[in-house]
Amino acid sequence: MLLAANVFASGIRDTAVSFEAETLTLTPGSNTSEINITWYGNTADGNSGSVKFAVNSSVRNGNFPVNVQTVTATGTSASEGKVSHKATLTGLTPNTVYAYSVSSNGTDFSKVYTYRTPAAGRFIFVAVGDPQLTEPGISPTSEGVPGGFMEKNNSKTTAQGWQDTVNAFMRQVPNVRFIAGVGDAIDRNLISDLGRPENALEPHEIKYRNFFAPAALRSVPFAPAMGNHESRSHYGFVHHYNIPNEQSFTSVPTGQSGSRHEMESRGNYFYLYNNALFVVLNTAPYPRNRDEAARVINEILDPTLKAATDAHSGQYKWLFVQTHKSVASLADHAADKDIQYYIEAGFQQMIDKYKVDFVLAGHDHIYARSYPMTDGKRVSSGGTVYFTLNSSSGQKFYEEFVPDIKDNTEYPYFEDGTTGSAVLMSGKVPYPVSFYHQDYKPMFLEIDVSDNSVTFKSYEVQDNLSVKVVDTYTVTK
Repeated sequence: MLLAANVFASGIRDTAVSFEAETLTLTPGSNTSEINITWYGNTADGNSGSVKFAVNSSVRNGNFPVNVQTVTATGTSASEGKVSHKATLTGLTPNTVYAYSVSSNGTDFSKVYTYRTPAAGRFIFVAVGDPQLTEPGISPTSEGVPGGFMEKNNSKTTAQGWQDTVNAFMRQVPNVRFIAGVGDAIDRNLISDLGRPENALEPHEIKYRNFFAPAALRSVPFAPAMGNHESRSHYGFVHHYNIPNEQSFTSVPTGQSGSRHEMESRGNYFYLYNNALFVVLNTAPYPRNRDEAARVINEILDPTLKAATDAHSGQYKWLFVQTHKSVASLADHAADKDIQYYIEAGFQQMIDKYKVDFVLAGHDHIYARSYPMTDGKRVSSGGTVYFTLNSSSGQKFYEEFVPDIKDNTEYPYFEDGTTGSAVLMSGKVPYPVSFYHQDYKPMFLEIDVSDNSVTFKSYEVQDNLSVKVVDTYTVTK
């Protein structure tokens, strides 16, 4: 859903803060002259939300100037008693700090927050994988992880682990311009959680409140991707993110119904950031065969890439794809049938078709980097590099060479021509994978983008919250 900007000059001045915006977050706009804002208000306040903003240097002691600009937000009923408000600020000047404040009723405004637009040229962003935040003390033990707590540090909740990671990358990368997610920001509600159905909304709201808790998310935009957990989590993804250029699809390639069907066709969008185009693809659907995977690719993913590259033809040097399921990993999901079907149906050929430089994915809770790949083969130059990101909260880690599906004889593929999960379990590295790392600690990826090169640094967050570089990789062109 795209929102009308409706920006106008106003004489509004700030009053005492009387409104606390829930789950307030920023997402990228269509380009760097825009920024999208989302927050929750109470149903009692109505649907008439608004945002006022101005250049930060013109704001004095929390008071906005007479020429403050105001944007009308749209409001949509969300969980019980809550309204999801979304607004877009447009016409922003490069390399400028803006102050903004939100209201759910047009009268009572939140505290003042700030956001800096990027300068032209080089920029740095951070990518994070699978925070998968849970309900502390409520979610039952699952896959060896005590409910609500980090896998390897049971004294910390996943919410604390996520906050620690955000603090770590904000300290390590203070000039980070935005955060790219690759799905599973929250954990899906297990059917056994307090007897609630899998798609019950309120448990997910607790998890979203934990996810949006870090103060940095009021100033650093977060670009989400739909993960398999979000696709099973009712409409939380729709209510909590204001994404740009979302593509509209009605296809039901995997035969799902209800909210899960809609979530499997949502979350495909794109945004331009300086010299880089980012295309976010929803690979959460679980195709049951190659034909269903082909439908997902041909009816949803490929049209999104085409729309993005057509809209910004000649405007970008680098092309990134953010998605959830990795096609170049070696842990729990490395032998999954649905991922095999995506590959057999032509996912990598689609990536080649649009000359994608980098694919950022998650799902497998381990860090892995591929060789440059073209047509499923390693190449010495050019090609696409596929990254798999580890958990950024410590919620769950997967061990290398231990796939969930142990009886797949056809996938993954290996350099010597062998195939299958049994070969993987023998310790052989799948053909695409060049480097991997698993030390059971939360991780994040710093990505430095300039005109002629992109440098990746993968960090591991230590127990004392210091960071350790585990991989550095640069591509030039």
